[in-house]
Amino acid sequence: LKTMELLYLYNNSLTGTLDNLSSGINLRKLKVSNNTLQGGVTTELGNLKRLEVLSLNGNNLKGNLPTELQKLTSLKELRVEYNSISG
Repeated sequence: LKTMELLYLYNNSLTGTLDNLSSGINLRKLKVSNNTLQGGVTTELGNLKRLEVLSLNGNNLKGNLPTELQKLTSLKELRVEYNSISG
């Protein structure tokens, strides 16, 4: 995962939580939309400094967006619609 730049897992009926992504330090695009992921948006995403696109829409995520996302200075697109996320 350390050299991976693109990770597209959308529309796969994935379940569980979104965590353990800290080793994806070179990820530029992470798309996990339209699954059934649960829990909150992990603070670990703030460590993915090269991230340009983050698509989390269409899951069962809830809670607040972590302030760590402010560290993502390369982020151009953030999609969180169709969840129960605030903040």
